[in-house]
Amino acid sequence: MKFGKQLELTANVQWRQYYVQYKKLKRLIKRVAFEIERGQRKQEKVDKKSKTQGVADLPRPPSVTSFSSSDKSLSLTSSGKSKARASQGGGDESTPLLSPQVDLNLDNIEDAKREFWDMTNANIADANEFYRSKVTHLAKIVKDFESMLRDEDKESHGHVSSKPRTTSHEVDRGFAGIQDCYDTLIDLKQFVNLNHTGFRKIVKKFDKTTGGDTLDAFVKQLNHEEFYASHDIDALLERLFSMTSKDKLEAGNLEQRMKRQQGGQDSLLRKVKAVPFVISCVLFGLLLAIPIPGESAAKEVTSLLVNHTTILIMGGFSISAALSKCQIELYIAAFLQRRFKKSPRLFLLAIMLMGLFLSMWINNHTAPVLCVS
Repeated sequence: MKFGKQLELTANVQWRQYYVQYKKLKRLIKRVAFEIERGQRKQEKVDKKSKTQGVADLPRPPSVTSFSSSDKSLSLTSSGKSKARASQGGGDESTPLLSPQVDLNLDNIEDAKREFWDMTNANIADANEFYRSKVTHLAKIVKDFESMLRDEDKESHGHVSSKPRTTSHEVDRGFAGIQDCYDTLIDLKQFVNLNHTGFRKIVKKFDKTTGGDTLDAFVKQLNHEEFYASHDIDALLERLFSMTSKDKLEAGNLEQRMKRQQGGQDSLLRKVKAVPFVISCVLFGLLLAIPIPGESAAKEVTSLLVNHTTILIMGGFSISAALSKCQIELYIAAFLQRRFKKSPRLFLLAIMLMGLFLSMWINNHTAPVLCVS
């Protein structure tokens, strides 16, 4: 999978503007390539024109019969050359011997490169600012919860697992807050890794297009940027793990739970995926032993394959493929997951209501296909 597609699928939708603008930077690289190609075409035209002029300006050998009659015009002295040059309109000494340098589109190439680097540096600055604001906000949440634990029970040493179950509502709300804080820290860690990979890949593509060698210096600079060089995320995670267990924090992360469930379902499907093939092979051997007229068999097979049910299902798959191409279902699923991440029942209810709504407008066969997709 290409990185641009991976970035769209894995990026936090609410933070999209703070990620590396990979597609825009790719368009700027295409502009640089276009300007370089224009310059190369101009250079080829100049070389072709100079070559043609060089062939046309070669002196022709005078004929023997006309030499005596034109010996006055064929003077080989410097004064004769000056007179000949003057007769051609080149008597001015300020006239250059070589044609002036043609504009090979160098200014446009430099402008395109400068625009690429300006946007890259602006993206890095946005990532640093967003990272700084998020870390500051999350650090305040963790600090407030630590203070709440100390005030609630000093003997518990700030460890949630050692507290009695009858906690106050404030502590319950605070624990839900640090669960959200943990989820945000995980997303922020992915934000850092995706941005670092995106910046490195886009500069590598830039060097490949321009033939430059700026990647090593850029990566060294990138490694010292605040959003990548900082260890605040790991420090905050350690503070969270000192207050409660990782399992309790991950219990509030609905997305990771759904991924684990999906992984278990995939393993189960892998185990039983060979069963339909075995059954088909056995039935195929039995059908070969039963004599059936060809015409009636063709009608029977056609009636089974082509009917209103199969057409509706095929139409549902077609609509599902169209929506998948536009990635509409991914945005809807991401929105529902983030909206109901703490309430799996509400998430399932939203999926059921969406299926009911689709059934009203399409049909009962196509709507489940869209919901499953």
